[in-house]
Amino acid sequence: MYLLEITCRLTGARIATEIMPLATGVDPLPNAVRLALGHPLVEEELRPTRDRAVVQRYLPADGGTVEWVGDLAELARTPGVHDVFWGLDLAPAPSCRPTEAATRCWPA
Repeated sequence: MYLLEITCRLTGARIATEIMPLATGVDPLPNAVRLALGHPLVEEELRPTRDRAVVQRYLPADGGTVEWVGDLAELARTPGVHDVFWGLDLAPAPSCRPTEAATRCWPA
């Protein structure tokens, strides 16, 4: 067993909502809600039902202008791919060098 993180909140970056369930079969959200409401944990729901490796990747931007990203629907149908998503709505933006501040390169 590995300890991912200890906080007074659930992890971010889709770890608690997708990575943990895909890897272990454990969905921590129902028990997190129970705890927040002052109810006891249901420990049976915290026992892993699988032991899988899961990889989450964020592709860094190298600067410049995105002209084409491919067919995301096709990529999502690839065996072993759980989800494909963009963190931002794509829209024309100024070209940026990798060293420029994010606030100058991305709309708020």
